[in-house]
Amino acid sequence: MEIVLLDEKGEPTGRGGRGEVAVRGETITSGYLDNARANEAAFVNGWFRTGDQGYLDADGYLFLTGRLKEMINRGGEKISPREIEEALLAHPEVAEAVAFAMPHPRLGEDVGAAVVLRGGRQTSPQALQRFAAQRLADFKVPRVIRIVPEIPKGPTGKPLRVGLAAALGVEAVPGARERRHISSFETEWERRLAALWRDVLGVETVARDDDFFELGGDSALATLVTARLGEQFGVTLPLAEFFERPVLAEVARRLESEQARPLPDGVVALRTAGDRPALFCHPGLTGSLRLFVDLTQHLAPEQPVYGFTLPRWSRELADGGIGGLAEARIGQIQAVQPRGPYFLVGACLGGVVALEIAQRLAARGEAVGLLAMVDTFNPAWNAGSGGLALRLRHGAGRVAFHLKALAFGGPIGRKEHLRIRAQTFLRARREEVGLLLYRAFARPDSEPPRWLRRTEYALRLAERRYQPSRYAGRVLLFASSDPRAAVYPVPLMGWQDVLCGEAVEFRFPGSHEGLLAGAHASQIARLISACLDEARCRL
Repeated sequence: MEIVLLDEKGEPTGRGGRGEVAVRGETITSGYLDNARANEAAFVNGWFRTGDQGYLDADGYLFLTGRLKEMINRGGEKISPREIEEALLAHPEVAEAVAFAMPHPRLGEDVGAAVVLRGGRQTSPQALQRFAAQRLADFKVPRVIRIVPEIPKGPTGKPLRVGLAAALGVEAVPGARERRHISSFETEWERRLAALWRDVLGVETVARDDDFFELGGDSALATLVTARLGEQFGVTLPLAEFFERPVLAEVARRLESEQARPLPDGVVALRTAGDRPALFCHPGLTGSLRLFVDLTQHLAPEQPVYGFTLPRWSRELADGGIGGLAEARIGQIQAVQPRGPYFLVGACLGGVVALEIAQRLAARGEAVGLLAMVDTFNPAWNAGSGGLALRLRHGAGRVAFHLKALAFGGPIGRKEHLRIRAQTFLRARREEVGLLLYRAFARPDSEPPRWLRRTEYALRLAERRYQPSRYAGRVLLFASSDPRAAVYPVPLMGWQDVLCGEAVEFRFPGSHEGLLAGAHASQIARLISACLDEARCRL
């Protein structure tokens, strides 16, 4: 019998490529009886299509990665259930696991999972999600996990992934099931939260037993909800706790049972428990705090963690630049924690802001115990006389990286790589055009048109104009290994002339997105925790 892997057009992929497994030979049927439609679908150029996806290694061994019809299409991201299942099966309490597609109002499909626990063992869906988040990219972590006594199986003993969401009652589309009327809310907090969720999620009805993420929420919208709770009602809800218990009635009960201290506008609590000096986290241009939520799960339970939301565009933000934003952040930090030591971490552009905060605090005689910068390249780095050669080597390295991805990714991998690169290229060009227009209109004596008043334009322009001062404090730098545009392979991410104290760089394999999506969150958290403990002992 012969084996070949076919791409989406029915052409062989070649050795190393990933595609649909097809077979032919004397032991393979020549066709279905009196069923021309089935024959047309099942055969291509004499090959019988099995419906399995797989690849052949260098020695010719076949590896199966899943069934094509069972692939989960999450907003265009093709996810293999097998990868999800392997991550869950690594948990010591899990005996069986099956991943499946569940409906999503905006993405089309999202990831769900059902697990069977080992005899006498106990754990929660939230604990399993945190465990999976340590091994999977954020978009692959199951949004819903059901703990069941047994996995439904077909006559051959295989798990029934197709239709499993409906069988388990997992419905994410608002209105797909009978909704309770708003009068069924039992407390004032439930009514307030329902109104807030409807506004943020853009849905018409919300019931007290609804899950925020099943209604179409994501990490960015969850951050917005917790920020608005502080702005509108003066209460603090730790974002990490929201992720663990995102059901409306339970969130309302949490707010009722604890009279939380209001936080300054722009500050979001990720965890409030504990009496240690807090860790303050600044996001990048996306404003996402998901990375820091993942970090919080791996820090000591007594470690408070706070994050910042990005400010709205204003003339003060546009004129003040990085220094003005850092000064505003210092006021917010000291409203939460009046005295040091201060511990700071920032991602991408947030690392630049965190550095400026640390410099200003240190200049005022305040103790800064730690500054951590996650994939933050120095925007003011200058290679000097050897810059051209370095840029050429870096450009060649990027070309080689992309060619390798295209050569060994298989037809599906190549298509996905090209799709992501095209999206990145078009997004970057749109941003550059928008920034050029913003620079043309954003002058001290005039304001740009309303459609150009965007926080990201003001911050990008501020980043390009930023000239950092030397900093003598302790710094940890975390960097991804995949080559990126305008991020050159130089010591300390280009900060070698700025950081004159103790500075250590840690490089992680993979992409910028993988690092910031939390794929390495547990390792980063362990390194930060060790430094926090040491800094407390020093101070």
